This record gives sequence, structure tokens and C-alpha cells, in this order.
Amino acid sequence: MEMNLIYKEAHRARWTGLELADRIGIASLMAVEAERNWDPSRGKLSTATVHYIRNEFINQAARTKTRMKYDGVQASCLLPSQIPAADTPDPERQTIFRDQIARLPEDSQLLVNIALHTPREVRGSKNVLKAIGKMIKTNRGWSEARFQKAVNQVRQIL
Repeated sequence: MEMNLIYKEAHRARWTGLELADRIGIASLMAVEAERNWDPSRGKLSTATVHYIRNEFINQAARTKTRMKYDGVQASCLLPSQIPAADTPDPERQTIFRDQIARLPEDSQLLVNIALHTPREVRGSKNVLKAIGKMIKTNRGWSEARFQKAVNQVRQIL
């Protein structure tokens, strides 16, 4: 079995929010599963291994997202009604939310910070995300692709 492939896929899956050791463990288990179920007539072992690993990371991310919703963590930078109220702090909810934000890449953390400190006139608009996007692209010089990447990373933790 090719360990470089396992490490490569584990490193690429930072978006899952899992620790590197957990990602390597999952990738190793999926590589064993792929080898066990591999049919040489259907392609290379490495191709099957990559599919098994990536599909499991997608499943793990979906389980985490569902669990976070179940635990009551629903904070969003998209709508004012989804931002936790400052007058009713829930320490557990805040801790989980801060932990998730800390795991985001720098651009995504900046986007969350801007969204949580957005002026009232922007929050009152119908499309808050569009208003924030316009503001960050103009003031910070972000491209549309950079902005969308940050938005998608934030959406993954919500």
C-alpha cells in the first residue's frame, strides 16, 4: 500500500476540521477497505483508494455537521437572526463556535469577524452576504474566487 497517497489525501482533507492524526487514521482504514474490495478489471488500486478515502471524508464531515446542528450550534455570518445574541450567552455554544472558527483558514476567519461586526445598516439589507462581499472586495481587494472560497469554508462549519 502506498503511504504517500494516504498522507497526501489526509493533508488535502483539512476542510473536514478533523485533526491530522484522525485524518491519517481514517485514510489508512479506507485504503485497507479499498484494497479488500478492489477489482483489478475496474481500474488501478490507487484510484479506488482515493475514492474510498475522499468519500469517507465527505461522510465524516456530514456527520460532524449534523452533530453540530443537533447540539444546537447554529451560528452564521449570513443572516442577523443566525448570529448568537450577545445578551444571552451560552458558554458551551460559544466555546464550540470559537473552536470551529479557530480551525478555519485566515481568510475565512476574517470573513466571520467582519460578518459578526457588520454595521446595522448592512445587516438590515435583504442580502447581507452580497453586501459584505461588495464591502470586502472593495476595501480589501479580494477577488470573487477568494471571497467564495472563504464563504464556502465558513458554510462547512455551520
